Amino acid sequence: LGSTGAGKSTLINTILGNNVLNSNNLQFCTAAVTAVSYKATVGYRAKLTFVTIEEWNREVQLVLDYLQATNSGSPEDTDTTSSETRRHYERKLRAVYRIDPASPVPQPLPPLPMDVERLLGRESALELNSTDLVDLRKRLKEYVTSDGALWPLVQLAEILGPFDSLKGGVQLVDLPGLNDPNPAREEITRSYLKRSPYVWLVFNSKRGLTKDVRDFLVETNLIRQMMLDGNLPGFTMVATHADDID
Repeated sequence: LGSTGAGKSTLINTILGNNVLNSNNLQFCTAAVTAVSYKATVGYRAKLTFVTIEEWNREVQLVLDYLQATNSGSPEDTDTTSSETRRHYERKLRAVYRIDPASPVPQPLPPLPMDVERLLGRESALELNSTDLVDLRKRLKEYVTSDGALWPLVQLAEILGPFDSLKGGVQLVDLPGLNDPNPAREEITRSYLKRSPYVWLVFNSKRGLTKDVRDFLVETNLIRQMMLDGNLPGFTMVATHADDID
């Protein structure tokens, strides 16, 4: 759990001992919940579940409302977190609607590209299989990194393979940034938090806990609930980027 770019994917890669998640480009699955599990097979498999067209339309409206509010000088937060949220939302729209990065986001938006409409209309998950982890990561690039145009549409990414560090049955889940406006992904995030015996809160040690993290902890009563359930020992705070501190 943590803000976009806090280092969650890098932490998971370190535990796995392999660059499974493409953490060098924004972050792996910037918009999606990503679950990595052990499977005793020769190769690797990825299952991608996408948002529906109705969920995407709701998300787009929320994003446009946010962009309009922050652009009109209304009393919105103007801290670093809010600026990053705005840039993140604009990247989403530019990726899906194929808008040039140097151009402003037009309103109204252009029609959805045909390949996007096909993905949003899928009734089953998209499966990618490979005997080579590097090959699988390349094939996932279009769907889960900022180099591709489809990463904002992914709701859940499940990666299975012979990861030795997960052999005992542990599943590592990389939750999306806390500024995600899609109710469907937010519900998946909350579901994982409710049933997870261990929660790692990852934050940049140079900035400390940002407003989005603080608000999320308060609104979800996460710490309070873990105390009541007796699970507080399973809550850990992980400060990243410690090597950048002077």
